[in-house]
Amino acid sequence: MEKEKKSQNIIPDSPKSNEIGMALRGLSLKEFEGQAAIKEALEISIQAASMRHDPLDHMLFYGSHGLGKTTLAYTIAMEMKQPLHFIPSRLIRHSSEIIPTLVNLQQGEILLVEEIHLLPHAAKEVLVTAMEDYAVDIKVGSETNVRYIRLDLPKFTLIGTTTRADKLPESLRNCFCNAFCFDLYKSEELATMVRRTAQIYGTAIDDSSLHEIATHSRGIPGVAIKLFKRVRDYAQVRCGGDITISAVHNMFSLMGIYNSDISSITQSENTRRSE
Repeated sequence: MEKEKKSQNIIPDSPKSNEIGMALRGLSLKEFEGQAAIKEALEISIQAASMRHDPLDHMLFYGSHGLGKTTLAYTIAMEMKQPLHFIPSRLIRHSSEIIPTLVNLQQGEILLVEEIHLLPHAAKEVLVTAMEDYAVDIKVGSETNVRYIRLDLPKFTLIGTTTRADKLPESLRNCFCNAFCFDLYKSEELATMVRRTAQIYGTAIDDSSLHEIATHSRGIPGVAIKLFKRVRDYAQVRCGGDITISAVHNMFSLMGIYNSDISSITQSENTRRSE
């Protein structure tokens, strides 16, 4: 029974089957596209921890939505050969709701807390104790005779992700040995992600289309994959399934992307028409 309860907290895939996850699922750290400085630092930490047979230190990933913070957490769990547990910050209303996940952790396992800044203050205080002391304080007794029992936790790794690092209290920020800021991606990195996603979906796409999608993604993988999926829909309905630059141009026009951002392909097509 205990094993069954614990298994519900372990997820074999990214906790939110997000768009980026579709592009990067199952990749090693070396195959993870972009964020070169972060990857190099993580590679050193993972190798050192593995050599010592120790868990990784706690780490904070911060930056805009859609930059792959959750996916990289999943990749780290794969590299460490550890299950990934998940606390859904948006759904937590009371500190007691995170305690079952904490007490079910095993040595070296990884706990992912997405948008950690959204946790209630009391839940953040529970995490501080768990991260610093590897313990949780359980309240027992009646309202007139309340007492706390401290339960020891095994050493685990907490990975917190957030788009608002400034909203974290100092006591919680200080618990993270590593804090990594995610940068925007280069167009060629985004093109590689889109190509991989197209392969996952079994959709043919040419280089011009990859470039056009990548350059209109504002440096964000999540945007790139969403644009790909919209173009894929158009290609399936109007173009027989294969994504061509014409399909990209037509779908982007329908989406209003070209209204304020005229791409080179649009300009070149207008030139050809005038000729």
